[in-house]
Amino acid sequence: MNKKTLLSIAATLLLLSNRVAAAENPFADIPADHWSRSAIEQLADDGLLKGYDDNLFHGENAITRYEMAQWIARVLAKEDAISAKDQTLLDKLSKEYAPELMTLGVRIATLENKTDSVKINGYAYLRIQHQTIKDTVSGTRINSSLSKFYQEAVIAGKVNDRWDAVSQIQINKDLRSDKDADNDFLVKGLSVNGTLGTTKVKLGKFEQSTQEAIIFHEYTSGAEITFGKALKTRLTLGQVSNAMNLIGETKNRVSYKAAEFNYDLNKSTQLNAAYFSLNGDELAYTRGDRSPSIYSLGFSKKLDSNWQLAGFYSKASSDIAKGHPAENTSEMINLSYKGAKLNCPDSFGIYLKYIQLPKLNQIFTDVAHQYNYKGFELGTMYMLAPNMRGHLRYYRGEDVDNSHKKKDLVRAEVRIFF
Repeated sequence: MNKKTLLSIAATLLLLSNRVAAAENPFADIPADHWSRSAIEQLADDGLLKGYDDNLFHGENAITRYEMAQWIARVLAKEDAISAKDQTLLDKLSKEYAPELMTLGVRIATLENKTDSVKINGYAYLRIQHQTIKDTVSGTRINSSLSKFYQEAVIAGKVNDRWDAVSQIQINKDLRSDKDADNDFLVKGLSVNGTLGTTKVKLGKFEQSTQEAIIFHEYTSGAEITFGKALKTRLTLGQVSNAMNLIGETKNRVSYKAAEFNYDLNKSTQLNAAYFSLNGDELAYTRGDRSPSIYSLGFSKKLDSNWQLAGFYSKASSDIAKGHPAENTSEMINLSYKGAKLNCPDSFGIYLKYIQLPKLNQIFTDVAHQYNYKGFELGTMYMLAPNMRGHLRYYRGEDVDNSHKKKDLVRAEVRIFF
């Protein structure tokens, strides 16, 4: 390293030391008017810099990587005094001179944690719900309730600057029965996610959410690619199994294909369209077609700074469900006011939604109380604290295939994001 580089590093390390005391010049060979004098004085005063035996700085001499590592080690010893702003620079220096620091025996656990390539995020919720289903002709009434804890964690380990290895873990607990079940703890997803040029790629088993989870919100085993800016395109090819089992159609794996498009018409309007295709032997009975498909169109429109309107329409290729004629079109219209923002305590949102969701128009949805029903939902979300959201909703609807079958549902939920 030449003199100019050495003096620049000295100034950098001074910033990292985050101290403000002053001292007399300990090195006689540094001119009083040199730009780096105050920095070197401070480094010497803080014990971060030592001269040679002749009490000179010898800034014209090159230094070794080992000497540079000694400087970094002294800064690491004062790590608690370093600002968050400068921590990134210290991390970079530490990685660059890692072999020399290891030779010096410098191994800071807190630094290793900060530079760890494994990231964990996800969410958890506590849900309480009461539901009533009644038949207006027979007069029968079925009441049910639940108290449930659910957590989903996404663990991403960085392979390199472009690729991550990702696992998704699900914890599901019925708090009323407190009984252990086979699906209490599941490894739901294992995949590698990355980029090839400007194209995003997922390979393995990964979570998918389509059209606000109206058609499909479960896990796919296969491949997904996403590309485009103004016209964003996502193509998926794979298989689904648990999704079909959950809605009672088949326990066999079913082939799945999807092509989804989102287009930003302008800053306030987004259009979307999609095609979904399934293929499985048992579907010939459950959906009247071994290879049924679903087409969808939708939009989202910001009316002003507070109000937003979204709409959705889909049509299934089949109109037969388990040998009987069935509804094959779905609609949704959602009017919302403001919105709960994760990092803004006391922010809130209110929405009113109408949705018709026949069984033929979905693969699996996480709004299961609306499965094969049509009706209205009124809800509000409120940020109780940063990353802690409360959600209260009321739903009233009727069975798509039987208008005498009515449903009322109240659900309260607290969801925590991490």
